[in-house]
Amino acid sequence: MKKNKLFAIICCLATVAGPLCEPMSILEGSSSFVMTVEAASIQSKRTYENVLVDGGLYRIRSACGYFIGDDFNNVELVNRNDATAIWVARYNAEYDYWYFISLLHPCLVMNAYATRPVSKTNINLYSYVANDRSQGFLPVKQKDGSFKILNAMNSSVAVEVSGYAKDAKKGTNIRLYTSNSDKTQKFYFERVC
Repeated sequence: MKKNKLFAIICCLATVAGPLCEPMSILEGSSSFVMTVEAASIQSKRTYENVLVDGGLYRIRSACGYFIGDDFNNVELVNRNDATAIWVARYNAEYDYWYFISLLHPCLVMNAYATRPVSKTNINLYSYVANDRSQGFLPVKQKDGSFKILNAMNSSVAVEVSGYAKDAKKGTNIRLYTSNSDKTQKFYFERVC
């Protein structure tokens, strides 16, 4: 029990400054007026900003049971206590989407494995690419309290547990599929810290 608490504390401290591999951009030579106007413009487009806590650690639980995790390359269902079941949520304010960094593999993010994500596109882990919307996701709260997680590049497809809800088990693949109201597309974000 003490190891789990220590792990959670270390994980929280590790996320304060963001991922170690995230590229940094510095605006040089910009006037404060231009930056203020740009900030106001960006602020007006932020639909998803307050859905999660930027830098927060989350387990993403499927309504089918189990949690979203990985086997180092592919994203799939895992048990709650699996080390890969914890994700760092990061917000991209410029394009108003979230991306999810593997806590266990901090240079890798959840990624739609395609140039243009469509239905049946696989979700895998891939190196973070700044402003790549195929790595971006839009958590949309549903009436029942669950979230549908749409892809930022193609919002007509949502993250889904492959197959039928009754067949979901550890190792079941996670993919994108045409957005619908099925249980396989319902998720809950459980805050770790």
